Amino acid sequence: MKKFIALSIVVLCVSITPAFAGPYDTGLAGIGNADTNYTLVTVPSGLSSAIGVATIPLWAAPTGSANWIAPTIASTSDPVGDYVYRLAFTVDPSNVATFAGNWTTDNAATIWLDTDDLGISRAEFDFGTLAPFSITLNAGFHEVLFKVNNAVPTGTGANPTGLLVTDTTFETKPVPVPAAFLLGMLGLGAAGVKLRKFA
Repeated sequence: MKKFIALSIVVLCVSITPAFAGPYDTGLAGIGNADTNYTLVTVPSGLSSAIGVATIPLWAAPTGSANWIAPTIASTSDPVGDYVYRLAFTVDPSNVATFAGNWTTDNAATIWLDTDDLGISRAEFDFGTLAPFSITLNAGFHEVLFKVNNAVPTGTGANPTGLLVTDTTFETKPVPVPAAFLLGMLGLGAAGVKLRKFA
C-alpha cells in the first residue's frame, strides 16, 4: 500500500512540474544574419528572409540578446503590404504549453495560432513600446504567426517594417491526471489491502 501511495504522489507531482525550452526571441543570430527560429513566409513581392537588423530611431530597444528582424538588412524603406513571420512548435502528446513574452512591430500586427486570430494586436504606431502576450498550445504541431502590415507612409520619408519578440518563455506541462482517476486508483489499492487481510 505504501508503494502504491508513493507512486500516486510521484504521478501527481510529474503532472504539475513545468519544463522550459527556448528562448525564442527574434534576431538571436545577430544583426545581418538570418533568424534561425522565425521564417518570413509572406512578403508583398518576391522572396525574403527574416534578418536581424539594427534598431532604428523610434523603435523600442530590444532587451537581452534579442534584435529586431526585418525583410532587408537596411530596413529603411520596405514595400507596403503584409509580412507574415512564422514560428513553429511541436508539443509532445499529453502535454500543454505556454509561449509568452513581449513584442512590438512596425506597423500594425496581429498574432495568429494556426488559422485562428488570437485577438492579440499592436496598432500602427505602437513600435516604440513593448507589450506582453501569452499563447496556450495543446499537443501537436502549431504555427504561431505574427502578421505585420507595413502601412502606406504618412510622409515622403522612409517606410521601414520589422518585428521584435523578446523576453520569451516556453513552458510545457503534462496534462494533469484527473483527480477522480487518482482517487479511484487509491480506492482500489485500499480494497486490495482489505482483501489480503481476509484471505
